[in-house]
Amino acid sequence: MDLFLISYDICAPKRLRAVAGLLEDHGRRLQQSVFACALSSNDREALVTGVLDRMECPPDHLWTLPLSARSRDRLCQHGTEVSLPTETDCYIA
Repeated sequence: MDLFLISYDICAPKRLRAVAGLLEDHGRRLQQSVFACALSSNDREALVTGVLDRMECPPDHLWTLPLSARSRDRLCQHGTEVSLPTETDCYIA
């Protein structure tokens, strides 16, 4: 499993709720439209497909950024700490 930082901007409230709900089933919310998800390659592909099915392009957009082990080890948090998901966290896939 790899850690991904996923960010989205969805313009319509109905699509926004659908995308947010899907991501809540797969990762941990870091901020309003930003999630950290521990995903296998197949899970990442399925999640992206699910989000794209709920989006309207344009004007909506999605970013998925893989975090390498090195970048994950160098991550700095300030303020309220949010634990990152691991492969032992249980999410609906």
